Amino acid sequence: MDHMNSILLSALTAVTRLLRCHDWRNEIEEIFAKLGEAVAVSRVYLFENHAAADGALLTSQRYEWAAEGVEPLINLPELQNFPLVQGGFGRWVDILGVNRPVCGHVRDFPLAEQLVLKAQGILSILVVPVFVDGQWWGFIGFDECFVEREWSPAEINALQMTAEALGAAIGRQQREQETKAIIALGDALGSVKNSSEMPAVILEQTLKLLDGDGAALALYEPYNEDTAVLFGRGVWEQWNGKRLKIPASVLQKAQLDNHLLEQLQLPNPCRSVACIPLQSEGTLIGALWLGRCTSPTQSVFSITTDEMKLMQALANVAASAIVRSRLHERLQEKFKWLEMVHQLGTAIGSLVDVRTTLNLLVAQVLLYLKADAAAVALFNPDLNHLEFVAAQGLMNNVVGRLFLRLGQSLAGQVALSQKMLYVADLRQMTEEVAGSVLRSEGFITYFGFPLIAKGELKGVLEILYKSPLDHVDPDWLDFCQSLAEQAAIAIENAQLFEKLQRSNLELSFLHDQMIELLARALELRDRETEGHSQRVTMLTLQLAKALQVPEDELVHIRRGAILHDIGKMGVPDSVLLKPTSLDEAEISVIRQHPQYALHLLSPILPLRRALDIPYCHHERWDGSGYPRGLKGEEIPLSARIFAVVDVWDALNSNRPYRSAWQPHQVVDYLRYQSNRHFQAEVVEAFLDLIGGYSGGSATPRGSMFVPGRFYNTRRE
Repeated sequence: MDHMNSILLSALTAVTRLLRCHDWRNEIEEIFAKLGEAVAVSRVYLFENHAAADGALLTSQRYEWAAEGVEPLINLPELQNFPLVQGGFGRWVDILGVNRPVCGHVRDFPLAEQLVLKAQGILSILVVPVFVDGQWWGFIGFDECFVEREWSPAEINALQMTAEALGAAIGRQQREQETKAIIALGDALGSVKNSSEMPAVILEQTLKLLDGDGAALALYEPYNEDTAVLFGRGVWEQWNGKRLKIPASVLQKAQLDNHLLEQLQLPNPCRSVACIPLQSEGTLIGALWLGRCTSPTQSVFSITTDEMKLMQALANVAASAIVRSRLHERLQEKFKWLEMVHQLGTAIGSLVDVRTTLNLLVAQVLLYLKADAAAVALFNPDLNHLEFVAAQGLMNNVVGRLFLRLGQSLAGQVALSQKMLYVADLRQMTEEVAGSVLRSEGFITYFGFPLIAKGELKGVLEILYKSPLDHVDPDWLDFCQSLAEQAAIAIENAQLFEKLQRSNLELSFLHDQMIELLARALELRDRETEGHSQRVTMLTLQLAKALQVPEDELVHIRRGAILHDIGKMGVPDSVLLKPTSLDEAEISVIRQHPQYALHLLSPILPLRRALDIPYCHHERWDGSGYPRGLKGEEIPLSARIFAVVDVWDALNSNRPYRSAWQPHQVVDYLRYQSNRHFQAEVVEAFLDLIGGYSGGSATPRGSMFVPGRFYNTRRE
């Protein structure tokens, strides 16, 4: 049990550190050391997968911890770029690749695996896969080189939980690095002009260099490749802002005529017209026109071949500048969105409550995407339905009230298909398909994104507009998808954290149950103190709170109070249960019980902070106590508190060797022992707590307690 508790606590600590760290690589070596010591293995290591030039799957060792006396393998050349399939570990690829562990005794493995593992001195092994964003990234291995050992399901689950947290940390860091790379690229393109200013500059230079009467650009819309926007100067100024359907085939070649303008029904006073395609890396982005006018008495002032070549050069420069500027703007826009995603991810990454996280997400969607409404529904795999847990912009309160089956309404369709759904006009859909809430509130445009983490459906994000959108930019969709991914990861992390909290609570409950079981076992042995542990524990906690002991210390004080006499398990019955007074030799024996408590509890890591009471509650303020003769504030505060309560309860209880004292006698005794046995401030606080004497001498007149007289107050 202690071994399993140590593993669980080590795994919980590792998961917490990985979920909170900025760079997992700075944490991994210490985490492996703690895990290796807790699991009690010879080595713990991390391998990362990568591909060879021919596509073969390779793996390389990145980090390793080795126990004392165990030879590290991190520097072995054969553990770098190791071909898993060709090296005889195809079975591992099949198992780890579907997120299952490999474990067992090496002697039971296939011969090819045995040859490699035995050469490393491994007798037993556990390997757990690491997945990053649904892809098998590598694995964590645990080697035992001295004895063959079994791996319990609980151990495997705890170590798999650590691997999952490592995968989440790696994925989060990769996304952060991607954002920084985008930021750096955006800064590099910061000098590129705004694309909205480029057409005017290009046209003015074309008119100036080629002595034209009119110049125009037709630029295809990036999101609508058969529609072009016109920009005109000179005699074609009136073309500015027109949007026309222009088949790309008619602009593929350079032309020297005005037939195209006639086909497009564009007003044109020019007799000589040249059209040059704008292309960048083989992609048509539009066309550049130049026109010259003539009078009836003049010959046609034709555009020459050389001028066409100059136009082509200008067109090439224009196309390059426009594409570069568009790329810059799109990267800037993408940078802005990714920065928003990063900021949102940072914000929601610090939250552990699912509903709080999703409410923040919905608010950010409305802010950044200028949406009219947004909602998130979580998928309940047990009930196989969606439950809305966060929504803004809806008149109807759907949170906690609207539940949808898979396939029901638009959100149900998104969940069932696990694909993005875009509806340009909800008015064209029936209420049964669109859902009564969406139709009744006047929404027109709908986007639904599945929330998927590690291949599992977590829910659906819905984004709604009450007006139609002119276009849907692919980068905008990428941004929305990034939001959905962040939301899914946040849900996964929050659910993982809640799972860890539940595990921690269960573990803490198990600790307390075991502690109480030990205390009851001791009381069954020593019937005269039955109920003593529960009483002194309750009073000790009350007194500690009255003395403003920090809240996080109370759990250790409680455990120490329950186990205060656990050392008496090592005292023989002939001494512990003796009904008469003890002789000097027997007193010497029973005074060993604090030392026994130290030996019993110190190996148990969760109970070390509770040791102060079992080990020190027989120390005295004046230094005359045992086992170490501590004096004054050398004695831990929890032990000083408990000592007063323990004596109070002992004197108020019947014992075979004496009757219980009267309450006023006990109060007198406690006051008399202030600054002798007890700290005076603790005694006064205790008497205030129980409603004892608030003033007067330590020996009130008429008291049966006489200072200096020997009293058998308790069994040592």
